[in-house]
Amino acid sequence: GYAGGEAEWTVSGGSRIALIERVVEVTMRNPLTGLGPAAYRAYAAMKPLGYGNAFWVVPAVNSHNNYVDLFAHVGLLGLGLFLWFMGEIAALGGRLHVRQGRQGFLAGFVDGMLAAWAGSMALMMLADWILPHVYNIGFPGFQASVLLWLFLGGLLVVERLGQEEGETR
Repeated sequence: GYAGGEAEWTVSGGSRIALIERVVEVTMRNPLTGLGPAAYRAYAAMKPLGYGNAFWVVPAVNSHNNYVDLFAHVGLLGLGLFLWFMGEIAALGGRLHVRQGRQGFLAGFVDGMLAAWAGSMALMMLADWILPHVYNIGFPGFQASVLLWLFLGGLLVVERLGQEEGETR
């Protein structure tokens, strides 16, 4: 198969599903507000975890998925608020895309941030670099994610520039 195919799924994909299932299982104790920041690992380690030929007596569980982590940490309520926030960022970017037209630095910046937003939303399903999880990436992971948040915040600056200049851009 291409790029490892079935073997790669067995090693990486299927094991991720097993980890996600465990995180969701323990979070279902309090699905509305979650278990709190960084709390699910202790709960997930309370019973052994098996996958394929592997068996972990005390598993060090991390979902490797920002959406699942958000659900576990802050529940459906927090996940919903985060998705609303990200939807507002996309809506702002869409409005600015129409307003800025197709030329100039600001138009390129807005389009670049829309692309970064879309890429980060997809990346959140496969890793936790956008909202780093201390169990997986550690505190240095925050250095990698801070630039995205700063540049997405730049969309607000672009919006404010248009307001101050009387929407002449």
